[in-house]
Amino acid sequence: MSLTIRPDGLPGPPPDIAPTGKRNIVRIVPNDRVQARALVGYLQEEGIRRIEVLDDGGRFGTGLSRDILSYARTRSIPAVSHGTVNRATAAAAARRIAIENRNLPGRWALLLAVNDQALAVAATRAAAAT
Repeated sequence: MSLTIRPDGLPGPPPDIAPTGKRNIVRIVPNDRVQARALVGYLQEEGIRRIEVLDDGGRFGTGLSRDILSYARTRSIPAVSHGTVNRATAAAAARRIAIENRNLPGRWALLLAVNDQALAVAATRAAAAT
């Protein structure tokens, strides 16, 4: 499996990751598909019945979100994307998701496919406070 998967399906690293074409790659986390399988598998082991996903619209956020949704379907876990958020909209989106889920049966999880730590903190605090 490749360290990074090109959105166009061609072999080799994407041009924005290896703009010179030289193959000097360092990656400390697995690709999105591996992360998605690990996250969904862990949540299933923890008894999560629904997965709610927010992403930051970036290359990695949207890829991870897509793969989480895809893998959750193979495990028969309902998963919903609530779309792209930014620092200004993350807390409100997380609060709305928490309100929608608070009276439903079973445990649920909010997965944040984001790179921005401040965005993640705002969304997490808003969901927890709700």
